[in-house]
Amino acid sequence: MCTPKPIYKPKPEQIPAALQAVFYEIETFLWTTRETYKIQCVSKHPDLLESRLLHTRNLIHFFERQVKCRKDDDVLAEDYGFLPRKIQISKDYRSRLNKSLSHITYARVAFKSQGKRPWPIKDTVLPLLDPCEEFLQHLIDRFLQKDNEADRRKAARRIEHVRELRQIINTQPESPHDPVAHKVHEPRRQT
Repeated sequence: MCTPKPIYKPKPEQIPAALQAVFYEIETFLWTTRETYKIQCVSKHPDLLESRLLHTRNLIHFFERQVKCRKDDDVLAEDYGFLPRKIQISKDYRSRLNKSLSHITYARVAFKSQGKRPWPIKDTVLPLLDPCEEFLQHLIDRFLQKDNEADRRKAARRIEHVRELRQIINTQPESPHDPVAHKVHEPRRQT
């Protein structure tokens, strides 16, 4: 539910221009997840984890928020004719994404006091892959003009990246020896 207020309406030329920022969000989300699989201990690379979580949060907002509930001048999937949808990420992970990553909150202190808690990729990344792929295909099929070959190729390449990442996630087991499942914790900052 949203609080009614004047809704920002992007100018027609802003929507295609903002697509480059959307491509960046999706690609960085995919890249940071792939990199997570390459390294042995993500807790030694909190910047990589924080980047992945930030882009996860941004994409959840992008896919779920309705234009009528737009906050300020946020770019939304609905701007491209792609219907908003609920991303299947648990309430606990959503709360942690909002409270311990993006805002300075008292809940962040409580999360930290609970000790290191994982950010399992299957629970925080996998639910975003289908919406990313469907959105990119929607761009190719319904939004991008046939003569916009550059952006059509960008969308198609990102679809390939989504599929490759889904394959990696679905074939790599999460076990006590899996560094992703058990060593990915809250972002830690030097004090």
